[in-house]
Order: sequence, then C-alpha cells, then structure tokens
Amino acid sequence: MKKLVLTAAATAALAATALLGTATARSGPPTGTLALVQLERDARSGFVDNPPRRRESAGDVFTIRGPVRDAANQPAGSAQATFTQTGRTTAHGSATCALAQGRIATAGTIGGGAEETLVITGGTGAYAGATGAVQVTERRDRVEFVFSFGS
Repeated sequence: MKKLVLTAAATAALAATALLGTATARSGPPTGTLALVQLERDARSGFVDNPPRRRESAGDVFTIRGPVRDAANQPAGSAQATFTQTGRTTAHGSATCALAQGRIATAGTIGGGAEETLVITGGTGAYAGATGAVQVTERRDRVEFVFSFGS
C-alpha cells in the first residue's frame, strides 16, 4: 500500500511542477519534456479501509495532498489526488495540481511497481489543452517524474 500511495503522491506533485516550467513562455498547450522530483516527506496521505477490513482490497480509497516542488526544490503549488483500489495491488485515480498559472489534471492506473505511466488529461489557464504522459519512478526517499507533453 505504501508504494501505491507514494507513487500516487509523486504523480500529483510532478504534474503541477512540470507544467509550471513549460507553459509560461508560450501560448497553447505545453510541449517537450520536463523532469521533476517530490520528496517523500512532503506528501500527506489518508486511507479509507472499506470491507473487508484489515487487508488491502478492491474499494479501499487513499488520498494524497501537499505542496509540490520544482527541480530546484522550490515550492511551486499544491496537489491533491484520490485513488481507489481495483485489486490487491492496483488502483485507479486522478490528481489535480493547483499552480499560479492554472490547474493540471492527470489520471491512470498504478500497480505498485517502481515505474508507472499516467496520462495528462487536461488543464485550465496556461495549461488548457495539455496532453501527454508522465513516467513516475519511485526511489527510496523521493519520486522522480518525467513529463512528455503532447505525446
């Protein structure tokens, strides 16, 4: 479960900071790639253990919220996400990141692996029309993200 929560938290954080760097100097949806990091200590999570209790199972829900940081480890905004377990080791959910220039949305299924890929589903403000994917890699004390916009 911890791995699912960390992956989800990291995904939410990256979505917010990645678009911050690409959308400010141009009009239209962002393009290119951007690599970012979220430290494990920045994420706050919650867990709802729906029946059957005391074991991770389909229907359990976990939430993630907290500040996001850019590649220079500076605050860039906030992120919140909700994931619902669809199986013992898989969950599907979405995340919204709030930045000064607008909001960005991501969604997908995670399986608790060291690497996951999620979809950028859109945004508002400077992030309107954003598309692409984000590669999420979990490390011991951080999660690394590489956004590929427009792909």
